[in-house]
Amino acid sequence: MDKELLSVADFFFFFGISRALFYNLKKEGKAPTLCKVGDRTLISRTAFEKWIAELEAASANNNRPATVGTAKQERGRK
Repeated sequence: MDKELLSVADFFFFFGISRALFYNLKKEGKAPTLCKVGDRTLISRTAFEKWIAELEAASANNNRPATVGTAKQERGRK
């Protein structure tokens, strides 16, 4: 991305997501921060990159292999 600011519509296109999904994410506090410039709603490069980093961190945490302690706990539940 070579722009410093993206329109919300450009953001939808760039990520291939629907407007409805974006606003559902926004409602849940999971969308990038928006800024208003005049009557336009935009997403700054900084907000976009921070949002991507947060998604990557959340994904990495969800894909972590189980620890030894967790494996032992699971075996004990059988």
